[in-house]
Amino acid sequence: MWTGPRGSGGQFLWYGLERGAPLQTLNNSVNGVGQPFFRDSGGKVLFWHGTADPLIPFRGSVDYYDRLRAKMGSQVDRFARFFVAPGVGHCAGGQGAAPANLFDALVRWVEQGKAPDQLAGQLTDASGNVILTRPVCRYPEVARYKGQGSPAEAKNFVCAKTFR
Repeated sequence: MWTGPRGSGGQFLWYGLERGAPLQTLNNSVNGVGQPFFRDSGGKVLFWHGTADPLIPFRGSVDYYDRLRAKMGSQVDRFARFFVAPGVGHCAGGQGAAPANLFDALVRWVEQGKAPDQLAGQLTDASGNVILTRPVCRYPEVARYKGQGSPAEAKNFVCAKTFR
């Protein structure tokens, strides 16, 4: 666990857990203070992945979320939301609009019970000026242009189901 996975020839593939990291599973574990972990204690999670991430393939996150939904069904909706940001790199960068104000969306969900179905996304230039806004849609939906108005403005897009 601590050395990380190795290839068939013993070569390094990825990092392992740090010593002291809890080794319990998410499904039936308790954290260090004896409280139920994450969803059982009413916790919420918003996570997103950019499709242009050069370090971690976004399809791994899609696979994880699909397996979570297959195992838990609609119960997942009570505690987790997953968003895909087209054209966004690792945590930012790229040509797409990255989620902005993610923390505010989480606070609204926790404190007001308003779970987000989309996030506000934006792309900024090197000076920090917003040059593109776009909805970052809840998976499996994607932003679709309405056909009118500037394609650089989020108001001209709607979240719609993808064709798989």
